[in-house]
Amino acid sequence: MSRVVDETTLRDWFAQCQESWPQAEYQLFLEHQNDPSFKRALETAYLLGQVSGIQLRIIAMLFVLEIPLEQVPEGYHSFLRQLNLLKETSNLSGAQEKTKEILRKMLLAIVEDVQTLVIILANQVVRMRHLKHEPDEIKILVAEQTRDVFAPLANRLGLSRFKWELEDEVLHYLKPQDYKLISKNLNEKRIDREVYIQSIIKEVEDLIAAEGIEGEVSGRVKHIYSIWKKMTTKGKSFEELLDVRAVRVIVKNLSDCYRVLGMVHEKWPPLPREFDDYIANPKPNGYQSLHTAVLGPQNKAIEVQIRTRKMHEHAELGVAAHWHYKESDASLSQQAKLNRVRQLLDQEANSESSKELLDKDLFGENVYVLTPNREAIELVAGATPLDFAYQIHTNLGHRCRGAKVNGRIVPLTYVLNNGDEVEILTGKNAAPSRDWLSPHLAYVKSNRTRAKIRSWFKQQAQEKNIAAGKQLLDREFSRLNLNLSPDALLKIAKRLNCNSINELHAQLGAGEVTINQFLTRLPNAQPADEPTITPDSLIRPQTQTKGNDAGVRVQGVGNLLVQMAACCKPAPPELIGGFVTINRGVVIHRKTCSNFINMIEQSPAREIDVDWGYDAEQRVTSDLMIKAHSHQDLLKEVNNLITNEQLRIIDINMKSEGNGIAQIFVTLELNHLNQLSRLIDRLSQLPFVIEAHRK
Repeated sequence: MSRVVDETTLRDWFAQCQESWPQAEYQLFLEHQNDPSFKRALETAYLLGQVSGIQLRIIAMLFVLEIPLEQVPEGYHSFLRQLNLLKETSNLSGAQEKTKEILRKMLLAIVEDVQTLVIILANQVVRMRHLKHEPDEIKILVAEQTRDVFAPLANRLGLSRFKWELEDEVLHYLKPQDYKLISKNLNEKRIDREVYIQSIIKEVEDLIAAEGIEGEVSGRVKHIYSIWKKMTTKGKSFEELLDVRAVRVIVKNLSDCYRVLGMVHEKWPPLPREFDDYIANPKPNGYQSLHTAVLGPQNKAIEVQIRTRKMHEHAELGVAAHWHYKESDASLSQQAKLNRVRQLLDQEANSESSKELLDKDLFGENVYVLTPNREAIELVAGATPLDFAYQIHTNLGHRCRGAKVNGRIVPLTYVLNNGDEVEILTGKNAAPSRDWLSPHLAYVKSNRTRAKIRSWFKQQAQEKNIAAGKQLLDREFSRLNLNLSPDALLKIAKRLNCNSINELHAQLGAGEVTINQFLTRLPNAQPADEPTITPDSLIRPQTQTKGNDAGVRVQGVGNLLVQMAACCKPAPPELIGGFVTINRGVVIHRKTCSNFINMIEQSPAREIDVDWGYDAEQRVTSDLMIKAHSHQDLLKEVNNLITNEQLRIIDINMKSEGNGIAQIFVTLELNHLNQLSRLIDRLSQLPFVIEAHRK
């Protein structure tokens, strides 16, 4: 699969450049056209034509030809010095530590100017194209370095065109048999696959045209390396891969993306767990697109990508997208450079390259950020502005009321990236919030920071902590519609090493015990209390299971049919009761359910003790009500947040209260109420949400 450009094509292209390139530089290249490296210089510049303007191509040729600086116009000197420094760092040694050091120095070079790295990457692509002429030991070393350094960098910069070619060439030299096998499979089935894809393209084109949507539909080329990667990581054969058959739809605007997604899902059934919304949740390198997989004609899986033209250009060109059709400035702004460093260091969900250990271990467990005075501060990876504030000075952390990152106000839960410039906003009377200690709210990452916050709360009056802890617990019980007896609460307190309920309240108020810790102790704290059952009209037949398969233990009786009541939808760790029906087995209710209480009063003999199984993993449903200020994307934003929490939506609908207020009703599937608690916390942080609670 050679992508080498023949010399005639390159020479013809170079001749055409005479009209647009500065004459002094063009004449300089003519003087060096007999140099051994001239063809490679042309090929590098030709490749850069896909992603950059004239200036970068000229610099690339000056660099590859190694023309002495005294012969080069002064405006190019700074670029060439940086490029030569990067070239020196990338001399092969084969040592793992050397490889890491190369990448570190390249990152420093990006802060100088990101365009130098684009030239280095283009040069590496051309080198890989001609690697077959090198000795075997050099082939392996260059391929390994490309795998470890250049391909990951191209990925982090969003330069997909470079990344794909580099990865394919790496596989060619490091896994030649795998490469040949996949290449052979692609070629053998190419005609059938292309006929099938063309039929799908036609159907999608007709589909969007019928709705008046303008768009381009095309088959998507799947690269050999990405196929190999999925085969190895997922343990699948070539035939089992979904996205060997892939279609891409490019539309004009964002709303059309979601409209097309809905039409595709209506046309063909979507495959479970194969939908990713990278528009709402972009990858760290800025990539945006909707990904889905559907079961198409002949029961064949098809991957579909949907994006706007702007998203597509960014996906293909990454950091170079804004250079594509116009000449760029000689350098990026300092802010843009630092942003790129951050994107480079982010670990995205699907960036597990074949050298993933290098990616994960390169910077260990630390992240490096800057103060407004440009002082570098080392923090634990995943640190937030609060971690930064407490690292500078404890009192700065205590007085923190907000933060700016790179001049932009961010939430205190913002995860800092390498190269971020952080400024802490303080208030004279500001003080720590107990929410900062809640792990699932993610205000702080460092245990050291958390210890400083706890220390502050310990210094406050014990009475205040008790009152605050009780208020915190009451609020959580109210939100989750939960009711616990004093005995049950005391048992949970003892599980948390508290000798009394007052001590539990004090520990909650001081942040020594979090609400999340409390909730996770609930399932194992429940004795065999009263159970629940409802009449047939209150039963959800689809949840019929037996005994512990439902995550419920029926006391003294085995292998009974168990169902969850639809009226109150109990979930761990609530107190539950069982009611024995004539034909439907045991129906489980909340202990506080009015239907359950009425039935027990009428038929006390049919009550049976139940509790949650200790190892129960049975998923149950729960209803949630959200009141919010209405706006165009309200439902979409709520849906995205719930999806990000990895909760399954059974049903969701919205109704207007008038005066710009809307109510959203959601039925969720979950394992435990602490999942619902976390979701309510996340929803409450949204500026347009008025309230959220369990029904």
